[in-house]
Amino acid sequence: MHRMGRAVCLLEVLLGVFGVVAFRAWSSPPSGLYVSPDYNEHSCRIAEAYSNRCLQHSAFFSVATHRRPGPVTQQEADDHIRQMLHIARTLYCTPPPVNETELRRVITAPTEQLPVLIKSSNSILAAHAAVEAILRGAKGCIPALAHVAMHWQPNGKGREMIAHRDLPYLAVHGIALLAGREARPTLEPLLKARSSQVRTIAAYELSFFGDKRAIPFLRRAFEQATQPPYHAPNFRATKIAMRLIALGDADTRARAKYLLSKLYGDGRYLLPALAERRKPEILQFIRQMMVSREYHGVRKWAAIALGRIRDKKALPYLLRALEDPGREVAEHAMKAIEQIGDASVVPQLRRIAEHIRPHKTVLLYRNNHDPSAPIFFADEILRVARSLEERARR
Repeated sequence: MHRMGRAVCLLEVLLGVFGVVAFRAWSSPPSGLYVSPDYNEHSCRIAEAYSNRCLQHSAFFSVATHRRPGPVTQQEADDHIRQMLHIARTLYCTPPPVNETELRRVITAPTEQLPVLIKSSNSILAAHAAVEAILRGAKGCIPALAHVAMHWQPNGKGREMIAHRDLPYLAVHGIALLAGREARPTLEPLLKARSSQVRTIAAYELSFFGDKRAIPFLRRAFEQATQPPYHAPNFRATKIAMRLIALGDADTRARAKYLLSKLYGDGRYLLPALAERRKPEILQFIRQMMVSREYHGVRKWAAIALGRIRDKKALPYLLRALEDPGREVAEHAMKAIEQIGDASVVPQLRRIAEHIRPHKTVLLYRNNHDPSAPIFFADEILRVARSLEERARR
């Protein structure tokens, strides 16, 4: 049973990946969807939209059954649902429920009817219609999505409960994905929506426009997400913290330290975002983490963060980290030194390499499946030293 549970978890992850692939395949330029120049940021928003099962499954099954986006015939709808059920029975021990009536009605409906279906009192029908609007790139559905988000209340019951729970996510993220750069005027009124859940999601999306009005909403959401019982990894709190950092809410050492302390081990993933702000006080805080934190994961991500921004003032800390007992910490410190590219540290690199060479256990494996071909970490440090010298000569 334990293995079966792990397999199901893996399949859930794959569904999310297929969902993102499906969306990117269908969000071609003619659909009018905005593709951010910052791919990582845009990917986060797509992943957020695909974080619920309703949209995840619809996107995955549409790819798996080769269903084209747009209204389909009754015969195509029947074929799609039949293939969908077959795949679900193959993948799952207990297949997810398929609401055939609502799904058939939505995928056969012309795009002009989707706004009416989105406003339906049937939450299952509304959720499927919202998904279909996103997959078709139907900008005409934005007012209907905004209406649903503004008036949504957490009162779903019976078979509609899960779909009703997903509606605010689908509505708000759907607006952001469909409207792109023009989403801000539609999202701003949602900060006054009836539901605190909708207000939080709207604030999350507005944070991508640099709207600092989102900070109080995100702060409250972060506090709620970090209340006990604490579940690790805490993806929701981590994502909210990343948006707070982007808005400048963690530009002081005290505030950054607070966010990290609330996330425990997950806080290490915030370090690259904090470093990107390039605030002297924060950078010094991250440099000190390289040598003062007990948890090796924090030291590793501190090295990654400092290497990405090529922080020359971090070189003394990175050189010291080359002799860190944590193999990953030392390896990423070496990579960070190579990224910074300052040849003045070459003599120190050579001294460190000679110092650790007698320790035969200090190895760096390029291929964990081939332990017969070890590479001494000292040799890797010397390789970086030669690389820096060659760059300096150019």
